Parts: sequence; structure tokens; C-alpha cells
Amino acid sequence: SIAETSLSSKILLALNSGIPIVAHGPDYSANSKFITRNGVGICINTLDPNIISHQLSLFSEDSRIDSSNKAMSLYDRHHLPEINILKMLRILGLK
Repeated sequence: SIAETSLSSKILLALNSGIPIVAHGPDYSANSKFITRNGVGICINTLDPNIISHQLSLFSEDSRIDSSNKAMSLYDRHHLPEINILKMLRILGLK
């Protein structure tokens, strides 16, 4: 399905801003896998409002700060424009 292969570009904006990500969608989605694998937020995959509320309440301030730090670090390591330019130059065999 498209959810398995489509990563929202808004995730990169959140990483750059250091905003912890709260995603809502199926656990098999690319967004959920990315967020979980990198520890940059939480994923909620239920439609039950009580469970959603409970899961949000478990996302403590310490967890949000940790997710924020991981988000900024991940962005700095992989998504700065300078890094992407170098990656593209290497792919093209120009560097």
C-alpha cells in the first residue's frame, strides 16, 4: 500500500525544527517505522479516543525533550543542504 512506501515531507520540517513528532496511522506505514526506528516521536495507530488520549499522556516532557534532541541530531547528520549536495555529487561521480 502507499502507506508502506510514502514518507511525509513534513517529517523533515519537524526534524529541522526539533519538534517531537506525533504520528497517527497504521504501524506498518513508512512514517511510523521511521519515527519509531529513529526515536523522534510517538506513533499512535488506533481510532479509539481514550487510547489516543492515554498514549499522548504517556509522552512525558523528558520523552519529548529526548525526541527533540534526536530529531535535530538526525537532521544535522543526514538532511542539511550541504550534506545532500555532497551526496548528490558523489552519486553523479563528481566528488
